[in-house]
Amino acid sequence: MAGLAATFRLLYSAETSFERKLEAAESLVAVLLDCASNPAPAAAAGLPPLVRAHYLRSLLEWSCGAVTKKAGEPAGDSRKAKKRKQEAGADAEGAAGTASRPPRLQPRCWVLLVSVLGSSATPASQPLPAALLPAATAALQALHQGELTARDAAEAAALLSPLAALLTLLAGKFAGSFRPSIEHAAAAAEAALSGEAAAAHSTARSDGTASEAVQAWEAVAAGAVQLLLAAAGGHPNKRKVWDATVPRPLPLLAGAGFRGSASGDSCHTKLAGLCQQALEAVLFNPQHVPQLAAAAAAQMAAAVAEAEAKAGGVGAAEGVAAKGSGDAQQGAAGYAAHLFATLRQLLDERRLTLALLPWMAGRFCAAVRQQRRAAETEAAITGQAGKRRQQTGGGDEAPGGDGGSAGSDAAARPGGAAGGLAASADFHFWVALLSTLLPQVQRLRGKGSRDDGGAELAEAVSGVAGLAAALRGQQLYRPTQDPAGQHRLLLQHLAEAALQLAQEQAQAGGGGGTAAAVLPAALGVLQGILAVEHRAIQQQLPQLLPLLLWSPSDAGGASEGGVAAEVAGSLVAAFAELRQLEVLLQSLTAALLLPDPVGQQGGAEAAAAAAAGVLHSGAFQAALAAAVRQLPSGQVPMVLRLAAQAVEQLAGSGSSKAGQLLVLDLYSACLASLAVDLTTAAAAAAAAQALVTALSPALLPLLAAAAASPAGGGSSKEGKKKSKKHGEAGVRAGLLPALLRLYRRALAVHERCAAMHPEVAPLPGRHLQPAAAEVEAAPSLPGYFAPLLEGREAALPAPALGDLVGSVGSGSSDGELRHALLHAAEQQLQLRHWQLQYMVHTCPVTLLPPPGAEGQEEEEAEEGEAAQRAQQAQQARQQQLELRLAAERRQAESELQQLAGFIASAAAKEAADSSPRKPAALLLAARSLPVLQAWAAPLLLQTLLQACLRQAVTDGSAGLHKERQRLCRQLLLGGDLLEQPRLAALLPAAAAAEQASALRAVLEAEATAAENGEEGAPSKKRRKKERLGDAAAAAAAADCDGSAGSGGHAASMLQQLTRLAKGKAVKSGAWAAAVQGCSAEIAALADSSSIQRSNSGKRKQQRGIGEEPASAAAALQSVQQQAELLAQLPLSHLQPEAAASMAALSLGALLQCCRTSLAQQQQWAGPAALRAAVGCIAVLARLADDGLSGSGGLASQLQLPPQALKAALQALACAAAGCGSDASGAAAQYLAAAAEHSRAAMQAVCAAHLAAADSSSMQQLSEALCSHLAQGPLEGRWAASVLAKACLAACREAARPPGSRAGIKAVADIVCGSSAQPAFGPAAAAAAGAAAARLEAAVAAALPGAAAYAPDSWQQAALAGALYGCSAQLLRLHCCEGPAADELARHQTAGCSGCISGMADALLAAAGLLERLLSPAEWQDGMQGHSAASLLVQPLLKYVAACCAATGRMRPAASSRHYASLLALLLHLLARVPVGGAGLIPPSRQVLPFAAAFPAAAAEVLAAQRSVLEGHARAGGVRPLLLQALRELVAGSSSQQLLLPLRYVEATLPGLPAASGAALPLCELLLVLLEAASGSQQQRLLGQHSERIAALLTAFISAATCAAPVQQRSQQPLDSPQQLAAAVLAAAAAEGGSAGAVSADAAAALAAPSTPPMHEPFTAASASPVEAEVATLCTALRVLESLAARPKLLPLPPAAVCSMLSCVTAVWTSYAERPQQSAWPGGRAAEAPLPGFRYRLDVSTGAGLFAGSCHLLLALLRHRAQDLRRCLPLLLQALRALLRFLAAAELSHKLQRLVLAPAGVLGASSAQPGQQEQRWRVKCAELLATALAEMAALKDAAVGRYCPQLLADYLILAAAPPSGRSKALLHFCSPAAALAARCTSHPGSQGGGSVSVAAAAAAAAAEEDALAGEPLSPGVAAALRRGASALYGACSASEIQFLYASLGTSGSGAASWRGALAALKSDYEKHFKYTGKV
Repeated sequence: MAGLAATFRLLYSAETSFERKLEAAESLVAVLLDCASNPAPAAAAGLPPLVRAHYLRSLLEWSCGAVTKKAGEPAGDSRKAKKRKQEAGADAEGAAGTASRPPRLQPRCWVLLVSVLGSSATPASQPLPAALLPAATAALQALHQGELTARDAAEAAALLSPLAALLTLLAGKFAGSFRPSIEHAAAAAEAALSGEAAAAHSTARSDGTASEAVQAWEAVAAGAVQLLLAAAGGHPNKRKVWDATVPRPLPLLAGAGFRGSASGDSCHTKLAGLCQQALEAVLFNPQHVPQLAAAAAAQMAAAVAEAEAKAGGVGAAEGVAAKGSGDAQQGAAGYAAHLFATLRQLLDERRLTLALLPWMAGRFCAAVRQQRRAAETEAAITGQAGKRRQQTGGGDEAPGGDGGSAGSDAAARPGGAAGGLAASADFHFWVALLSTLLPQVQRLRGKGSRDDGGAELAEAVSGVAGLAAALRGQQLYRPTQDPAGQHRLLLQHLAEAALQLAQEQAQAGGGGGTAAAVLPAALGVLQGILAVEHRAIQQQLPQLLPLLLWSPSDAGGASEGGVAAEVAGSLVAAFAELRQLEVLLQSLTAALLLPDPVGQQGGAEAAAAAAAGVLHSGAFQAALAAAVRQLPSGQVPMVLRLAAQAVEQLAGSGSSKAGQLLVLDLYSACLASLAVDLTTAAAAAAAAQALVTALSPALLPLLAAAAASPAGGGSSKEGKKKSKKHGEAGVRAGLLPALLRLYRRALAVHERCAAMHPEVAPLPGRHLQPAAAEVEAAPSLPGYFAPLLEGREAALPAPALGDLVGSVGSGSSDGELRHALLHAAEQQLQLRHWQLQYMVHTCPVTLLPPPGAEGQEEEEAEEGEAAQRAQQAQQARQQQLELRLAAERRQAESELQQLAGFIASAAAKEAADSSPRKPAALLLAARSLPVLQAWAAPLLLQTLLQACLRQAVTDGSAGLHKERQRLCRQLLLGGDLLEQPRLAALLPAAAAAEQASALRAVLEAEATAAENGEEGAPSKKRRKKERLGDAAAAAAAADCDGSAGSGGHAASMLQQLTRLAKGKAVKSGAWAAAVQGCSAEIAALADSSSIQRSNSGKRKQQRGIGEEPASAAAALQSVQQQAELLAQLPLSHLQPEAAASMAALSLGALLQCCRTSLAQQQQWAGPAALRAAVGCIAVLARLADDGLSGSGGLASQLQLPPQALKAALQALACAAAGCGSDASGAAAQYLAAAAEHSRAAMQAVCAAHLAAADSSSMQQLSEALCSHLAQGPLEGRWAASVLAKACLAACREAARPPGSRAGIKAVADIVCGSSAQPAFGPAAAAAAGAAAARLEAAVAAALPGAAAYAPDSWQQAALAGALYGCSAQLLRLHCCEGPAADELARHQTAGCSGCISGMADALLAAAGLLERLLSPAEWQDGMQGHSAASLLVQPLLKYVAACCAATGRMRPAASSRHYASLLALLLHLLARVPVGGAGLIPPSRQVLPFAAAFPAAAAEVLAAQRSVLEGHARAGGVRPLLLQALRELVAGSSSQQLLLPLRYVEATLPGLPAASGAALPLCELLLVLLEAASGSQQQRLLGQHSERIAALLTAFISAATCAAPVQQRSQQPLDSPQQLAAAVLAAAAAEGGSAGAVSADAAAALAAPSTPPMHEPFTAASASPVEAEVATLCTALRVLESLAARPKLLPLPPAAVCSMLSCVTAVWTSYAERPQQSAWPGGRAAEAPLPGFRYRLDVSTGAGLFAGSCHLLLALLRHRAQDLRRCLPLLLQALRALLRFLAAAELSHKLQRLVLAPAGVLGASSAQPGQQEQRWRVKCAELLATALAEMAALKDAAVGRYCPQLLADYLILAAAPPSGRSKALLHFCSPAAALAARCTSHPGSQGGGSVSVAAAAAAAAAEEDALAGEPLSPGVAAALRRGASALYGACSASEIQFLYASLGTSGSGAASWRGALAALKSDYEKHFKYTGKV
């Protein structure tokens, strides 16, 4: 202590230097403060607390004095002081500046002060000197002004950090005790922001080199602004705050708050948010809002007077008077008016960012709204007080006194609005802000581009555009509040000024320089005005449209085109809304047809490109299409007339310009969207015909010129001469394509009118049904251009479309003309097709008039000779008509063939083309595919299919290539391809051509690899090279004979594939020999490969997926992708011949790929060929979908597929085994897919054998499989097991009794046609039994060895999985009744080993494998398909299910020990499997399959579906399989066996928590017992236990809800299956009954060896405890529902019903209360499960529980209505609890969307799919509404008393906006308040959950707006209203009156509740009330 006292004396010694004092102070800090670097903690610990506190205060005083004055310096000029100074100067001669600087500029002083202030020993109430902040301000000013030299730059940077910390401490920790004056706070903020601005400016100039300095200055500025914010908020005189802040810190606050932001809505940093909040607190305080409104009103009056003076509306005197009144108002406004002058001055000096102005407009709007709400509330309170005074003592007051006029005072205030503000105060403020900016724009317009004037002008106009955009965003302009039109007048003048500026820039600068920046800004101003008021721009259309269309833009002004297009689209939408589209179209036409629109730089080409960009933009086209579709029917002919007028102007001009072409495109787009109805069809047809007539003069010469072009011939010389003037120039200028497009649209409109209206005659040649007069008059069918010749006497002959297509379309390089001809050809193709249909199917006699129709005028004629002559004439006419029709049919067919060939050829070229051209022909081909395939040549169709197949699988970049690929896939997979017979017949040939080409490339690559092989075996390499070369050469030179040649089996197979490519069938003998030979070769190669791999270990496992050479890789990838594409087609539609060809192609490609995969010299072949082979097998499986009933597909040669599939699977297994460890997961997935597809194909083959009762073939097949299963390599045994499984599946299908297949066959006959499934007879069943018996022995012998090594590798796992699948099929087959089962039983009794005899051992092995595979690590890998779990789990579970099924059919019955073991295994596995989908239990319920009724299984299925949609592999379906196995075990149980699970559940469930892993399986077991038990004895047993089950579950749910909220805790180990079995038997023994036998079994089970216990799988792949608890409670409620829904079978007492209702209420009461420690976890509002409410569940987690509760209530209401009479209050509580959660969920979603999402605080827990949650909430509302309706439907007197109460709950919680009462009922917790509290408590936090103060303020305003609206979304409100209407209908008139009175007349929400009741009454009477009408 003596040392400390001496050190303290040094601080105040006059003889000690300041440096020595500073060192002493630092040593004192190190000793006194509790810091980690304290070197002497004992010294500080020995001080008494009071002494230590005194020392700290002294140290703090000295530290504050050191920075606020000359600390430690002696006063006066004593000799000692002078001597000390001289000594100090001599000592510091080499280091000048350190001791000479004042203490306020030394970082050590500030670090010392911050250390003391930041210490926990310094209390927050410690008084601090007021001079501390000025001292910090002086230091900041010194740093900013550069008082420190360059040598002190490091210390200058070090000084900023303690200053920032000091300011943060003053604003945070000492905010309550340190209250600086507003002047000091403003000065500090000014100094800090000045330094921050200078640092940011220097960083911008130095390209970011001073980033550390900027960050330091930002921290300092943030602290200073926070101090300013606190000082301004706590200051009582807001005017003084205004005066201290507005003049000087205002531009600095704006610059820091909006730096780098185009608008003022976004805050990127903490400093920006604080600055914005400070500006809002200073400028828009409620005390300033009236003054600002008054000043803005003065500005508004001046602006209106100026605008009216310019418009000539007022005289000079009136203008002066108006200006004088405005000046008077401005003077009255005072300091507020000075704000606008300050802003104008700052803008002129370029010291203010323009983003501030739109932000100010928005904040003023918010302040005005808040002011008005406050005024309305005050007026309402005053009015209520006045009414009370009138009621109590009204006689004492005179009329018109204070009580009566209180409510009218607000209306009498200035402006006539609440709060004394004008109705348009916000618009006035906007005008005032605009008035500050417009003078700068006018000044810069005169300045021009000199001295960077252009950039300044563009920036200023951009600011005006931002203000214009705020008109729509802030809803500033409201025409209803502008009766005098002053607001519109100002907008009109602004639009005129912007338009004039844009015109000046366009004329002066063209598309470069200043115009590139000013033009978009000016157009943005017009866009903002147009968004709110189109009348302000309507008068400027003649000037605006040319500016939009013809202003060229260069690369630098690319954004201008977008703005111009948006403005044009807005114009179209506005004029369409006013039904004035005619005016706009006329204006557009006039603007496009201007004689010389280009008067600026850029030239005509740039201007034309700009106009085309605007008119062809997506925004303009979409707006135009919508406008034309919404046209009134009476205005439809108007569009056609305008188009005709434009064409006439074009024809009269005699030239073609870019504008004229755009006019034609404009009207073409209009006609494409034109809608015609019956009322205007005649007028529209006349207008369309007039348009065609107008097109004739312009189009005919161009057609003649096009037909006479050098690319074709066929036009006469006369036509060439007549068209020479206009034709060639028009074709080159693009005029012909534009005219053709408009002509096609006109024909389409007229055809629609003619088809709709009976009085509209088709145009010449456009009729569908031929007429006799037209057939006789015309020498041939009129062509496509015949309507152009109508009414023209001397006209050029129109060329036929086919000739024009042949001459121009095939050889022209003009893309537009080609596309136009393609569309015309498609239109003519459709017409000719229908015309031909009528010609073929119409009798010529029906075209002639009746025989007596022409002879009615000659009634007196003789009947003899005259009648005979008339008959002869009629016959002659009929013959002539038939000849004419035949000629026309031939002409139509010829034209159809020509047009279809043109479209098909163009589509094929586009499909094969890689150029970036738009694929128009492909789109047309896909659209007209039925007609195209009927008339195009087969070679063209095959070429098209080949090109589409090639293009559909070609990888390319995005853009047009992707579009071309999409169209090719659409043409192939659209669904109509195989329904067209010609295309279906040609598809195998096209696919064969592509596949043969790819396989030939693979053979060539293989030959090249053999040629470049190693030198180890030259003779062998040479022979292999020669063999491969001969194969490729023979395949390339294959002729039609298809001889084998010298290339071996590969060459023979490629030759047969070449025959398929030529449209011929394979030769059966040669094909069979090739397949068999190639299969044998592949099998031999696979065997040798397995032997070599086993001998060499893993030496050759070096390759991975994707290491093949480029050429062969591309070929194999092409084979794979094309096969996968073909597998997506419905190949069952193929005809037998085509199906056989497709099967041969797939089989041949499969064998070639497998052969390649086993090539020993190319390591690359295996992985690529594996993928390709899997695709080929998928095609075979797809062909087998039709059932193979005897024709087509694989059924043509049934002997070939088994051998080929076995060899292929073995080869693929070898290829997959050769992949490296990194690719083993992908290889395993491919191999599993190959096995599944092979199983489908093999099952179809075996089914065909059995259907034909071919027992010899089945015998050969089964014997071959048995031999392969018994011996051979691992890959061969796996392949044989896969095929054996398929064979056993077919045998099981054939072994079913005929009666069980009758219904299936009937359905198949209806859906798929007759003979869709093979028919099996008794002989087939016997053959199936014999084959299954042979396979059973082989499987039983191979299974134990495979199961022992299964987990070692995925190959072993695949083999074990396949064998377990075979065993499951055999067990199912044993359960059947018939010859097959008898045959199996005979073999079993004969002593042969089988699945039944070995079931115990196999089941024990399966249990061990499942125990290992379902460990947490294996489960996580298996979910992604990367381990043996993905291959073994499902086969093992299916085997367990088959064991359960076989156990139920055992005769005699299975022992209790065996039954308990199976039950224990299933319960153990159910406990180990986590709840799928993270507990997302859907509220919807499915009936089938059985597991869908279980909540946890439904969650797992939903999770699997979501993972598939997200593109993730997931091995799901474990729990559904376990539940299915449990169902089969229970379904076959006897009544004695059912006692085991019942007693075990009764003994175990009460002691388990709901979140444990063992509770859910027990609840699921109870549900299985209730739903799956069959038999009268079993049902009777369940009825006896129903009351005990209900009591058990209600007690369990009550205990779960009464427990503390579930937290993450350590999991207890689960019992092993052996221990569970013993517990099951022990529970049954303790209950009584068969105690002796059961206890003996229990003792044996306990003595059996047990596996070590495993922990519950609550890991990363598991559900959380809350989700497990929810799943358990959902299942328990589902069990209670099953009990309640069967009153006769399962009787329950009334007390049990009451307990069920209490459970529902207890569940939702428990989940409605959050833990007491914090309503928001971690202080973050967004991380709550239901943000805004104290619920422990969100919608995703609680939807299933909500649905389960509703279903239970529905079951009780429907089936236990009598018991509900005694517990109606409990029912009311349950429904009210559900309604509370639904309303809270809806409001929470609204708060998340409107409050938390804009604030950016939504966490990952809230990132659930919004659409799914919305659907789930609607489903929950529907269920709750159904429950309400069921309650209302109860015809009981006691129910009526509770309906008004439920209705009141609905009105308060769900129908009216939230009030204080409803918030309390819903447990509301304000998210905005939580965010504000977080900002206050953690002001400097920078974590993910930190929120700026501005964001918190915005969240408060958004929350207020959100809670002011409807509480429910429209879908939920509509669903819930049905239940509310049912309740309303159940209430009597007196009860409704009572409800109305109960809602009250005053208080928060009473008016809205009554309004909601009135709306419900209206809706009920309108939609729900029964009126007797049907």
